[in-house]
Amino acid sequence: MDYKRFKNSFAYAMRGIGEIWRREQNFRVEVIVGIIVIVAAYYFHLRLIEKAILILVIMLVLGSEGVNTVLESLIDGTSRAMNAYFRLAKDIMAGIVLVAAIGAVLIGFVIFYPYLVANLG
Repeated sequence: MDYKRFKNSFAYAMRGIGEIWRREQNFRVEVIVGIIVIVAAYYFHLRLIEKAILILVIMLVLGSEGVNTVLESLIDGTSRAMNAYFRLAKDIMAGIVLVAAIGAVLIGFVIFYPYLVANLG
């Protein structure tokens, strides 16, 4: 294994994460919500599989947001003029992120509901 290439690719990936953090408010909100969910998972002593599912859906939302940002950057870099195809592509990708986020909320509700009822009710 080429350690220098591995180190460089990791550095590039971290730079990319830093860029999306600086540029995308939604990504920052999703990261903060994800951290809150993970803290809540430990507070309520969720089972390992439940924690794993939560981490998976958080990563799905963050990954979707990343892909959305890449697509938007490519479109914006291609042309300043918005055409119907560019608008459609951006809207569809934003919709995919929204579907992932709604799915994550539903999964979170299904997982946390029994714990909330047991601790608050």
